[in-house]
Amino acid sequence: MYSFIESKDAKCQLNIDDILEIENKFNIKFPNILKEYYIKYNGSQIKECYFSINGNDYNVNEIISLKYGKYSFEKEYEQVIENRYISNIYIPFAKDISNQSYYFNLKDNKIYYISIDDIINPIFICDSIDEFFEILNLCLDNSDIKYLDNYMISNDNPIKVVRYSDLVWVYSKKKMDNKYTIKGYLSNNKEEEFCIVNTKEEMKEVFEKLSQKSPNLLCGYNKENIAKYNRINVAYKEQKKQI
Repeated sequence: MYSFIESKDAKCQLNIDDILEIENKFNIKFPNILKEYYIKYNGSQIKECYFSINGNDYNVNEIISLKYGKYSFEKEYEQVIENRYISNIYIPFAKDISNQSYYFNLKDNKIYYISIDDIINPIFICDSIDEFFEILNLCLDNSDIKYLDNYMISNDNPIKVVRYSDLVWVYSKKKMDNKYTIKGYLSNNKEEEFCIVNTKEEMKEVFEKLSQKSPNLLCGYNKENIAKYNRINVAYKEQKKQI
């Protein structure tokens, strides 16, 4: 089910009663997909997964063991409660190679990354643990561009995760090898390279599928879209001034 699983640890096996014990102890509720993961794969070693979102690079090398192990969920969440440096609505469930954590929010189950260098500004990653696990799976399969419900996953290495609602303008640039780079601007006014395709037909297909997912998207580099983006950009800068 999960291509990012490298090896399982039979010593860390759990059952539903173990999960209920933790939920009752901390008065929290795990999403069903995470409960299923704990029952089948608790304590498993995973492959290192690398991806990029909105121009920022991330990696995941551990799904935190619920019980057992040096860095179990119990120990991790007890530190969150005791230190109070992060709101206890953020529940840690994964880590990167620098030991920073990914959290799901108890209120809406959305996924955030919190860096120890900026703990007051959680970084939104995706809408659910289902999507998070899907991104990890696709980190290891970058053969084709994937179009999920809320995201496009590029065929780069590492993969790029592009949220449709963040897209404002996309266009292409022909490379020296006659391939096409698909790039453009996001809602945060950042220019980003999204993916590379081999032919003009593939480029048109990307534009078509992105337009279906994001009906207001500007597609193509032309005077009309330049003017429209400039107006959007002015509005964005005015909005930033008011914050």
